[in-house]
Amino acid sequence: MLSQQELLNRFLGIRIWKRGDQRAPHKPLLILFMLGRVQRKEPRMVTYSEVMEPLQRLLDDFGPPRRSSPAYPFYHLASDGIWEFSFTGSNNIVGSPSDRFLLNNNVSGGFSEDVYAALIDNPSLNRIIASNILNEHFPHSMHSEILQAVGLDLDAVEVNARGTSRFRDSEFRERILVAYSFKCAVCGFNVWLGRVPVALEAAHIKWHQAGGPDQEDNGLLLCIMHHKLFDRGAFSLDHNLQITVSDMAHGGEGFEQWLASFHGKRFRTPDRPQYRPRDDYITWHLREVFRDPAKYSVS
Repeated sequence: MLSQQELLNRFLGIRIWKRGDQRAPHKPLLILFMLGRVQRKEPRMVTYSEVMEPLQRLLDDFGPPRRSSPAYPFYHLASDGIWEFSFTGSNNIVGSPSDRFLLNNNVSGGFSEDVYAALIDNPSLNRIIASNILNEHFPHSMHSEILQAVGLDLDAVEVNARGTSRFRDSEFRERILVAYSFKCAVCGFNVWLGRVPVALEAAHIKWHQAGGPDQEDNGLLLCIMHHKLFDRGAFSLDHNLQITVSDMAHGGEGFEQWLASFHGKRFRTPDRPQYRPRDDYITWHLREVFRDPAKYSVS
């Protein structure tokens, strides 16, 4: 069995393609994607056909603006002592294989057996490695979005006597983006970089840490600013879906624009009625998070 330090050394020692100061987050993003699978105790090996699209989205969302291929890390990570692959095709792999080659030959990849076993046996290592990968390759402002995208929870805890842990659904943000038409439910913020929406986050009304589910009726799409204010209890929503601002919230420049001016206004709601925020989740947020009292009565 690998020791904790041996495992950390392997992950922190991965070779990253370098050309001047160009970014190359291909391997780190694949590692984070696979650490999410390990945390959810999904199978060790995954076919390239399964990983190609989600890894391409990660590269598009969090990689450099130039086009990047998911085939590169899927194959070349094997040279770093943490990854292996297998395939059923008759062709030998030569050089850097293309998407077509990996798909046609049913290539599968995953952490090596000793690495996978060590991560399963010691879940805290999973979180330590993920934190190091994030800190090494991405600014802190991107960490929460990357973690949501790969379904990885750095605060995962045991929630019942049987030792079953709850982990984030990697598709939660995408579903909330679609449900709210890619607009902040408070201010309507909607900015894209090419095909990628930015600075929009899937917020839980009842926190994930308190047992809130990763489903649309427990989610709000919020810009980064309003997500932070919502989670701190600076505002909440009432059962009429009106925005309620805390009387404890105050400030100078920007306070009126970003917070006070929305008091009493309605949240933007999803088109589908079944995605409307559920009353018991609203009650939880008002009771457990919102800083009573409200600034003034909402007419």
